Formats: sequence, C-alpha cells, structure tokens
Amino acid sequence: MPRCPAVAFSTCTMRRAVSCPIFTCLDNGDDNTVAHFRDARVMVKCTKSVPNGKIPPESEASAMRHLDFKVDASPDTLLAPHHECVAAVLDSLVIPQGNTSRFVYTYLTTKYYALPDLFTLCSHFNSGPPWRVVKVLATNLARALAVCHMHDVAHGDVKPENVLVNVADLSVKLIDFAFARRGVIHMTRNKHAVKAVAKAGTEPYLAPELRFADQFSLVNPVLVDMYALGITLAFLVCGTRVSVHDYSSISLGVPRVVKEELVGKGWPGAFFDAAASCVAHWPPDRPTALEFLRALAGID
Repeated sequence: MPRCPAVAFSTCTMRRAVSCPIFTCLDNGDDNTVAHFRDARVMVKCTKSVPNGKIPPESEASAMRHLDFKVDASPDTLLAPHHECVAAVLDSLVIPQGNTSRFVYTYLTTKYYALPDLFTLCSHFNSGPPWRVVKVLATNLARALAVCHMHDVAHGDVKPENVLVNVADLSVKLIDFAFARRGVIHMTRNKHAVKAVAKAGTEPYLAPELRFADQFSLVNPVLVDMYALGITLAFLVCGTRVSVHDYSSISLGVPRVVKEELVGKGWPGAFFDAAASCVAHWPPDRPTALEFLRALAGID
C-alpha cells in the first residue's frame, strides 16, 4: 500500500498522543476498552487484545492492512477509479505489556478525514436526498464494499455513521473496521459458503442470521455486508422520516408508503427492487456488491 506522506510524523504523533490519557483509560480494568485520539492530521485507535507478538489476524489493523489496493488492472471497470474508498492506514503497532500480561495494546493510525458521515448528511433532508444524489451515493458505497470484498475483507459494520461523504463529488470512505472479517473473497462466488462469525455489529443493520444468533453463527460475511447496505440505503432514501431506532419500520428496507410516494414522483421502481434484494431474508438471494453495481448501472 502506498505510504502516505504523513507517515513520517504519524508514529511520533501516535506515541505522544497515547502517552498518558489512553494508558490511563486502558488500565482501568475494562478488558474491551477502546481509546481514540485525533488531530487535524491523524486518528489513533488503541485496543486491547490477547498477546501473540503480532497484530491479531482478525483485528481492525490487520484487516485494513490487507486492503492494499493493488488491483490497478481490475477486470471490472466499475471499480477502477475507486481504490481510495477506505480510510488510509498510516501506521500500526503492537506493544506487549510484559511477559505476564493477558493483553497487548494495538495502535492503529489512520489518516484523519474532516468529512461528514452519511448519517449527518441524511439528517439534513426531511424527505431524503434527491434521486440523482441517492444513485451516486449508492453506487459509490457499493463500489467501496466491492473493493473490500475483492481484497478478502468483509467490513462487518456497514452503517451511515461509518461512511464518510465528500459533498463536493459524493465520493465515500469506509471507516471503522473493528468487526471486519478476513477470508471472504471466495464467498462472493459461492453465496452458500459460510464461516463461524461472532455476533457483532449494529442494529438495525445486523442481518437476521446474526441478529437472532446467541453468540456465534455460520454466515456469509459478504452477504451480511449486503444486508447492512440495504438498510443503509433505506435510511438514505427516507431521510428523517424513519427513526434510526425503529427497527420494525426499516427491517425490510424502504417502507412501502415511502416507495409509493417516491415512485409517484418519478423515482425508478427498479432501484427499490434492487435495494430490496439486499435485505432478502434468505442470504443467497442477496446480490453481491458487483451484482448490485451492475443492477444500478442499468437504472437511469
């Protein structure tokens, strides 16, 4: 992955930033503490994990490191200009805390982007953004997920708060890979492939195969991402007409009354069909990100 020019100061900034406040936070006895620091240039996230002398393979740092974006010769032209749709990793560091410690501290330094998130953007529209804005944002978000899945990483927590939007061109950046899963690239070709995944994520974006699980479930993480994409698109379309806390009103995608209103205003019904397919209850019925992109490309 190309090194950002800021990497020259990122490690120094990180070590200054975590010197006192974060260690105080981490040493308070909470086994799952996450501490953050941000300034105008970088954002540092510090987490605890079991010690193994390296970045844990299922950690956020490992997942983001894996997104090296070396796919310039992508066979799908839809993806070619969108390799920067994920927040850039500048540095990562694991520090074991003594031989007897149960934990290591993992520091992940990413570039800080002063951009609003999709939730904030949606809150400015009582009736949701116009169709052309929705289509561009839906396309760019699906591209971001497709790139992640092509690089063997499922995001695991897709929601408007984890999507930064550049309002100048409506490009997006995915952030917060805390629940990311590795080893999923083949699952875009075999929708029936599953792996054991811990129940983690955010309701109402959590797919039913995880939402109704106790602790672990055998799921296809790629299709879990696609369900979350479908719910995210529903909130994007509805604006403030649907409460983010009202799961019952959004668990099947865009509410029928909203769909009928927007179709009456000229929105293409095919878009709502494509978005609804993302939240299909049976996971293999959901499209992959590339399939969803191709469906969007045919909608004007």
